[in-house]
Amino acid sequence: MQPLDAHEFASARPLFTAATYARSFPFAVLDGHHAGSVTVDAEPPTAALVALMAGFHVFGGDPANAAFLREAAAQTVRRSADEYVLFLPLAQSWRAPLEAALDGYGAFWAERLEFTLDPGAVAAHGDWRARLPSGGRLLPYDRGLTASAPGVADFWGGGEDGIDRFLAHGLGCALLLDGEAVCRAHTVFVGDGIAETSIETEEPHRRRGYALTTTLAYLEWCSARSLRPSWSCWAHNAASQALAAAVGFAGPVAVPVLVVKKGGAGG
Repeated sequence: MQPLDAHEFASARPLFTAATYARSFPFAVLDGHHAGSVTVDAEPPTAALVALMAGFHVFGGDPANAAFLREAAAQTVRRSADEYVLFLPLAQSWRAPLEAALDGYGAFWAERLEFTLDPGAVAAHGDWRARLPSGGRLLPYDRGLTASAPGVADFWGGGEDGIDRFLAHGLGCALLLDGEAVCRAHTVFVGDGIAETSIETEEPHRRRGYALTTTLAYLEWCSARSLRPSWSCWAHNAASQALAAAVGFAGPVAVPVLVVKKGGAGG
């Protein structure tokens, strides 16, 4: 196993082109936008593991490379400080190899859902500006709004460099009332031109339509930046699914995730 330096990530990129869902996850790291690491089997690589700061781990390349899968999976579980270690298969063909690599760890399958934007459904909402509450302002992220958004700077590399990287390659917007950001929409990470989306409304301001308004503005600005918004969530997150449908995201496609609970069998 060989960890790659950031300037070497490009050598692993072809191993992930077959991804049939969640493409933004590995490519966010490979494109240098999201904080993470890349480990390969050899040079030139035939298999690779991308580990995201967001907690997901994605294998690419040859799923028949059982020795690399076993070693990389075991090392990931051993080193992870998270209670749950998440392995995202590149496609359905990776399910059996991943299960074999994690045999003895008490791994179990969970499910995420991935939605695809329907531009026609979004357009039917009309101009988001007409939806702004009295006294409300919807502003694109500047340096201050980026720094105050939980996790954004860290996910994009940490500190001032993370903020710089986000402002260069991602985007976000916030609905402000009396100077307070009450709802936010931003790119968690961007990979292969796909923007993984996060929406959050402060508890006292929920159920007022602010998330819909903020998301519509975010989608407009994604289009202006030639980014393809993606929306995904855990299958049990009914609120996220309802908002996705209300905004105009169609689907979903089921995305399996193999989970190892630290402290469980083999963990």
